[in-house]
Amino acid sequence: MTNTPNSEQMLREVQTCLEDLVAARAAMPPRLDFATIPAAEKDAASSVELCLLNLEHFVRSFQSAASLFDYSFRRLREGIQGPDGLVLPEPRCDYQSRGWMGIAGRDGAMSIYHFGVTAAGVRSGLGLCRSVGARIDHKELRAALREFEQGFPAYVAMRDAVAHSADRLLSPSKLREHTPANNVVIADGFIGSTFTTTWEGKALSYDLSQPSLNKLESTRRRIWNLFR
Repeated sequence: MTNTPNSEQMLREVQTCLEDLVAARAAMPPRLDFATIPAAEKDAASSVELCLLNLEHFVRSFQSAASLFDYSFRRLREGIQGPDGLVLPEPRCDYQSRGWMGIAGRDGAMSIYHFGVTAAGVRSGLGLCRSVGARIDHKELRAALREFEQGFPAYVAMRDAVAHSADRLLSPSKLREHTPANNVVIADGFIGSTFTTTWEGKALSYDLSQPSLNKLESTRRRIWNLFR
């Protein structure tokens, strides 16, 4: 004798399927309807669509950097078992783990920068694609971009510091230019999960953590929702 699902069970299953479909759709970048876009604007529309896609790419790049940092930090702390039960850092493991943490910090900074540039590219692309721009809530778009900039106010300077790290030490004048008032120059250092570096006389930092990932995802979600 087979059991047939009752109407309540079937309703729950249908509801679950619908929720799965909604979640899957939310995870996919929005697509533009090119059939409704004038030929003269199709190149600009393609650029906007690629920017929407790349927002997710840079969110996941940041997530990967955070995962690498977490792994390296745990590996560094574990060390090796020394005499009397003390945990000591194994020299090779210590050097390698710190190197990986630096890679994660720099790549996280670059991912934030590229995300910001890509988000701004959505807005500039809409200026060249009026047929799509006319359907977008530009006030909400500006709010989403402002949310990102408030979350990562030094993202451009941080990118410059990471991309031109060696420039700080090229000459005495360069060293003075990039040394803060407290005379402490930091090159790609971590305090906990906070990545810090100095550039043009200022200490710059961001947190390579889940809260920062949440900020990027929030901005990406707000921008994507404008095109749903």
